[in-house]
This record gives sequence, C-alpha cells and structure tokens, in this order.
Amino acid sequence: MASWKTITKVDGKTQYSTISISDCKKAAQGYLKLNKDRELVVNKQSQMSTQMLTCIQASISNECALKVVTSGETYGLEVKKGDEKEMVQDGPLYLRILISRVMIASRSTLSYIQTTLSELDDYMTSVDNNITTFKEFVRLQLDALAARGESSSDLMVNLFKGSLATPDQEFATCIKQKKNAYEEGQDLQMI
Repeated sequence: MASWKTITKVDGKTQYSTISISDCKKAAQGYLKLNKDRELVVNKQSQMSTQMLTCIQASISNECALKVVTSGETYGLEVKKGDEKEMVQDGPLYLRILISRVMIASRSTLSYIQTTLSELDDYMTSVDNNITTFKEFVRLQLDALAARGESSSDLMVNLFKGSLATPDQEFATCIKQKKNAYEEGQDLQMI
C-alpha cells in the first residue's frame, strides 16, 4: 500500500525546511503527465497528489487557504506532452507553499525552541510535575527541530535537569539511576 510519503519525499529529503518549492515542482513533473487526449495520466502518485490536495483544502479554514493564494506561488504546474500543455494542481506543492506561509523558519524560532529545551526544569514545575505532559512537550519541541532539519546536542542533559525538578522521590531516584548509566556511557532512550 502506497502512502503520501512517496510523494512528499523529494530527493531523499523529508524535512520541509530542506525542500524548496522548486524542488517540489521538479518532483511533481516526474509523476504528473498528460496522455494523448491532454488528460492527466492516472498513476499512484498523481492519485495521491489529488487526494492530498483535496484533503488539505477540505481541512483548512478559508483564512489559511488564502495564505496559499496570496503567497505569490502557484500550486498549479504546467504539464506538457509535445505541443500540448495543461495546468495541473499538485498536493505536495500546495502543502509546501502552505507550510512556507504558516511556519516561521528563522534563527529566532530555532533559538526559542532550543531555549525551551534548556529550561525543562521550569517547564516541569509549570505543568505541576505532570510527566506525561512533560514528555509530550519535549516530543513537540524535538519534532519542531527535526522539521527544520535541526536537533538538540544537549538533550539528555536538559531531560535530566527537567526530570529531576519533580518532587516525586521515586521518579527522581529512577532518573538519577538513568543519569548515572548515561554518564557511564550507556545509550538511553528517555522520550
């Protein structure tokens, strides 16, 4: 069973910040083709593209859709066969344009995310030491970094710092044991 991953992976890249709009257009030219009657050739990728476009457009508000329309970019591609050409709309291209309009991918955003990860002890106390909420928050921050092609080199140090901020002595003892194991060279998966 094919998934949208096959049409959103461009030149081996999956993180939106590493894929340009022109990369998306180039990739779409590989699966959007016309037949002799100037109709779109139906293949798995063109079907998924249409499905993606339909789903996204049905899922977003008019205000959000307006961001794509006013972006100055077009999610329609000129598809050619000989002298014949048609404009065909592409789902992954629409998604990339939408992401570029609603996500801020700047150094200040990265700094903010890195800062939130360095202050996990403060976050733990702000959520009343709720470990589940804490883990979800950390996962969201890591996903935000990964989406921008970044990572956190001091994640484990910050996780220990945040986890040890809880007054739950049993949990703290467990974390201290994990911290000792980590410091002794053992690889850990805490999130």
